[in-house]
Amino acid sequence: MYVVISSGDLVLVVGPEERCIQVSVDLLRTSSPVFDDMISAGLVKTPDGVQGMMNLPDDNALALLHALKILYGADPVMGQLTTKEIQEVAVLVDKYRMAPRFQFIGTFWMRSVPADNEECWHLMTAAFWLRLRCSFFEMSKELARGRDPTLFKYANETPDKVLGLRLGMAIQQLQIEGGSMEMGLCLDCFLNADENLIEPRPNCDFPDRHLEGGFLYR
Repeated sequence: MYVVISSGDLVLVVGPEERCIQVSVDLLRTSSPVFDDMISAGLVKTPDGVQGMMNLPDDNALALLHALKILYGADPVMGQLTTKEIQEVAVLVDKYRMAPRFQFIGTFWMRSVPADNEECWHLMTAAFWLRLRCSFFEMSKELARGRDPTLFKYANETPDKVLGLRLGMAIQQLQIEGGSMEMGLCLDCFLNADENLIEPRPNCDFPDRHLEGGFLYR
């Protein structure tokens, strides 16, 4: 069993391997509105009458363990996760609507742009799920600048393949329309885009995160 809180009153049974994580009901309730709703809906079972259990068969146990350790502040090693591990944590942060609580650690994770394009892709997608606007812009700018021919390989390996494809298409559009100009993606506009994935919304708060000159959108 993985232990986040040794005195915790709840055991999460996670993933197809049914790995157990000891935590507390209070930590989940205060950290995630989704977990709060699940607990209120009676999804916690108490077979021994003392410690509750909740099944999460679709989740990544190690990623959830990392996320819970960050929330509890129990392990400084969480600042040293690999970019792939960060991406996996971010997926669950988004699923359980915990992004506001990961702003500090997320910014720390994104403090530098990796030289490796695959690692950069991991961090760009993590920045998307963590809603880190500046980091999303910088990582996508680096990927657009790099013109990596394996971009859509990374897109296909993204946990959300539809999102991966949209990101790949948006970066490719930046490369085609931007020419020699280096530009990244505006998170808010990308989130709300229909057909044109890089066009600014009316009254965009970040006009400098869009192409200028001959490609300026008005």
